[in-house]
Amino acid sequence: MTCLSKEDMRGEWYTNGSRIRPTTIKTSSEGKKHCLLKCNVKPEDSGEIKFVSKQVELVAYLEVEELPVSIVRPLRDCTALEKHRVILECTVSSTNCDVTWYKGDQELESTERMEIIQVGCYHKLAIHQVALENEGTYSFEVGEHSSTAKLMVEAQTIQVVEDIEDVEVKAPETDCFQCEVSVTLIKPPIWTLNGETLQSGPSVRIENQGTVHILTFKKKKKKTALI
Repeated sequence: MTCLSKEDMRGEWYTNGSRIRPTTIKTSSEGKKHCLLKCNVKPEDSGEIKFVSKQVELVAYLEVEELPVSIVRPLRDCTALEKHRVILECTVSSTNCDVTWYKGDQELESTERMEIIQVGCYHKLAIHQVALENEGTYSFEVGEHSSTAKLMVEAQTIQVVEDIEDVEVKAPETDCFQCEVSVTLIKPPIWTLNGETLQSGPSVRIENQGTVHILTFKKKKKKTALI
């Protein structure tokens, strides 16, 4: 607000050297009083405010202090299906702030499978191809505030598409067992012979081709195997 000694004197308002247009900021005058109204000010609105008329030029300075950032919408617990995409979301009160994501006590950074995203006041942690080891407690920290949520991962149901079959061969033929499952396995399956776990070696070869798992014996005896 500005007061002049004479009534009905016309003048113009400026901010940081640029003329203020009434379409963006409200100005009014009544007698000797001239008013400038600026709503929803932000720190970037700080600067010089000037009123200029034919006979006088008045200058003032506006300083806008940013309110401490706060969490508007906290994280929420969620459940994701293994090998799908899951997003943890948190909303804060300001776009100009530094935030940190954690899993347990470990600080997180963007990777090929984990993406940290900011869109204005919205912050997201996107996990692609979520795995069982992604299950745990996640935290979001900004300033003195934090929010925590639990991520639970449901394992995909594994079904046998093609079961192993009995095999009987004669030397020097190679005996081979094959089994196909419905999804790609994160951990390799366990092959056993008469209850004993088999490992790849000179006489045994264990391999997989996507969802197909193959056990091959190099020594020729009648054998049975279970997965």
